[in-house]
Amino acid sequence: MKKQRDIKASLGASLHQETKTVEDKFSRADVVLQNKVQKKPSRLPDQNHTTFQSTVIRYSVSVPQGDFNILEKIKKRYLKMEIAASRSEIHRVSIHALDSLSDAQLLQSYEKLEKLKPGRHS
Repeated sequence: MKKQRDIKASLGASLHQETKTVEDKFSRADVVLQNKVQKKPSRLPDQNHTTFQSTVIRYSVSVPQGDFNILEKIKKRYLKMEIAASRSEIHRVSIHALDSLSDAQLLQSYEKLEKLKPGRHS
């Protein structure tokens, strides 16, 4: 009987200690997350600006390895700014940037582009 009580007391103490440890971890995590939330600027859309979801068209593109590496480098630059931009978003940003170029600038950027053979590449 005494052995059972010792085991029961030991398990109870262990459970109590584990509960305290978990509560302590959560309270420390809350402090860290609270500090991060307070330090970060809001990345929410402007409340005065109304946005409408347009129709989304899915398509795929082929890019050389060098262009893909540039895309990944841009993703890392966005991450340093604490923005988790997807490849799709980066492509859309580039489309809007190209749209703002003059015809001469647009032609110049096209001429610098590596030409790909049509069709699927393995």
